[in-house]
Amino acid sequence: MKHATIVIFVIALRGTVSAQVDFPLHVGDSWEYFDCCSIECDGESFFDGIVGDTVIGGRTYLRFDHSSPFSGPFVRADSVRVFEFDTTDHTEYVVFDFQAKKGDTLSIRDHGNKIMIALGSLTFSEGTIVYTVRDSIGVVEMYSSGSLCDFKLRSARIGGKVLGIALNNPGLPKSPNLEQNYPNPFNPTTTIRYALPQRSHVTLTVFNVLGQQVATLVNESQDAGYHDVRFDANGLASGVYFYRIVAGEQVATKRLLLIR
Repeated sequence: MKHATIVIFVIALRGTVSAQVDFPLHVGDSWEYFDCCSIECDGESFFDGIVGDTVIGGRTYLRFDHSSPFSGPFVRADSVRVFEFDTTDHTEYVVFDFQAKKGDTLSIRDHGNKIMIALGSLTFSEGTIVYTVRDSIGVVEMYSSGSLCDFKLRSARIGGKVLGIALNNPGLPKSPNLEQNYPNPFNPTTTIRYALPQRSHVTLTVFNVLGQQVATLVNESQDAGYHDVRFDANGLASGVYFYRIVAGEQVATKRLLLIR
């Protein structure tokens, strides 16, 4: 995928900062980022998500999918640091230290010249890579000077709560938009995301190839902004299905593929 080749990230942070941070790490948490490789910031989206947990050396780590902005999939956090387990040398190192002051340097690995430099409140540079996180939300923006791409957080699901309004996207969506489900193909769950330019009554349904409705995912009025819903296909047979959204007078349909 496009974002997998990015090697340099820069993030801007606004708001109140504390030395203790709620860095959200729960199974099911997910983040959606704009791929802003153009001035209009209208590129594709990509996703980060926590898909499970595992115990390594007596510590519990949350497991990110392959889209993670971290350099590895296994991450844990306390109130002042975020750690990653390196599966190459089987050691743990610090990703972020929220108590660090501007100019502080932290050696986060014993090899590879990996040094973390504190650039400011909750903003850190790992060599040519700079991260900033926001309390209770996590990483909010990523910039690649090498590819001139800026990745801005659009929406997030934290602790089961969907933050549907864009966090760093300029303005609300200008038109309704039903995105392709992710992942696709899938087994047994997938996420469907859509945008509403204004408050609307939304129905989101799933049909089989015979046109029979097999699931109703949404049937309610929703605010303008960006929304997502998880579709659990347990109990359904492998095959092609279709999901359809009706938002006010707008109707859109897309295809999804369930593979057991």
